[in-house]
Amino acid sequence: MGLRFTIIMHEFRKRYGLSMPEYALCDMIYHLSVNPNAPIKEWCSMTKEHMAEELGISKKSVLNFLDKLIELGFIEKNDVSKYLRTTLKWHEVYFTDGVKIAPLESVKIALEDGVKIAPNNNINDIHINSFDVKIEFLKEFNRVKCSSQPTRVLGDKAVKQLNALLKVGYTISDIGQALENAMKTKNHKESNFVYLTPEFITRADKFNIYNAANFSNIAQVGVTSDSDYD
Repeated sequence: MGLRFTIIMHEFRKRYGLSMPEYALCDMIYHLSVNPNAPIKEWCSMTKEHMAEELGISKKSVLNFLDKLIELGFIEKNDVSKYLRTTLKWHEVYFTDGVKIAPLESVKIALEDGVKIAPNNNINDIHINSFDVKIEFLKEFNRVKCSSQPTRVLGDKAVKQLNALLKVGYTISDIGQALENAMKTKNHKESNFVYLTPEFITRADKFNIYNAANFSNIAQVGVTSDSDYD
């Protein structure tokens, strides 16, 4: 699995003083680590020699670039395996003045389940199976939950449930607000929020409990039943 092409957001690149090869290296690591067919789930396991070959640069340059990207907070390295992946900070590359820019997997115009995917589509109009929507959800989920170990992958169940919520008109912001509301309840505070997973908050019944329209009632009476975690 190698590099096909790289779309460069020059405003972002210049803001952080990245060269073209540095940008391309980071974006390649991003796409290799989030690819569902990656040999090592959630990580880029490509060798430094292969990276150098793909980019047409020396292995020494790759190592120097990685040191800079890690220092800037765009890449993290597993201390044991030495595998790499991009951080949530890198995902900001797909935003310009608050407007979502479609990443590699949704740049081409395509059809999925009858839904057109195009670079200028609103984030909530893009089918959930595209990487950019999953990333947007994970970014919102991790922003709200503020965990020291951010969630990086959506399971098939969460994807299906999220897709169902988006199709009936709810937005990722709505789900983020529901998560924020759930974190205010007594049971979830006492359990240190361990049950508040993407699979939990995207369940239709749980989302309906905690969405903004219903939460005023929950806030008054609290959620005390263990069934809240089922």
